[in-house]
Amino acid sequence: MITRLHLYGKWIKKCDHGKIYQDITDENLALMRERLMETVIWPSDDSNSEVIS
Repeated sequence: MITRLHLYGKWIKKCDHGKIYQDITDENLALMRERLMETVIWPSDDSNSEVIS
């Protein structure tokens, strides 16, 4: 009798877990960078900005 656990065991052995983990890590890093760019208030390039003394 073939059970779901048996099929899952066969499927899990075929996966390249290192590649899957790396893909997820790269995607998370890209999302974090994108969110950082959205949340950080970048200084403007105005030449007449206030000087704090």
